[in-house]
Amino acid sequence: MVQSIEYYDLEHSSEKKPVQGVDELMHRIMSYWQKLNQKVSGFVSVRIENLQNMVDNTYFLLLLMVKQANIVVCGSACVGKSTLVNSLCGKEVPKTSSSLCSATDEMKKYVLHQTYQSVNEAASSTEYSITIWDTSGIES
Repeated sequence: MVQSIEYYDLEHSSEKKPVQGVDELMHRIMSYWQKLNQKVSGFVSVRIENLQNMVDNTYFLLLLMVKQANIVVCGSACVGKSTLVNSLCGKEVPKTSSSLCSATDEMKKYVLHQTYQSVNEAASSTEYSITIWDTSGIES
């Protein structure tokens, strides 16, 4: 059984310090790990926040440059193209059908006008539009 052991207190100095008994040793180890965990958690949260800011800035700059995007949804008949368009638009714009007959018989255009507000700066916002084209089934 361990009665006494020496350890290094990494926070204060490089000299060895005695520990009496297993309970004190376990207490010191747990205390050290808690302090280390707090430091690592703080470091990680700062890095995550920096990454989120970089993504937001990049997205904002892309929208400033592009201002307009086109999406063409195409595929075989009755595979859910119009359902995808509804999901992208956030509302039901083209009719959908659960039957084997396609509800879309010609290409249709849906334009979404959006405003993107930058997370980093309250005054930074840009307007952009997304045009979604819903096609009828394309057979091979």
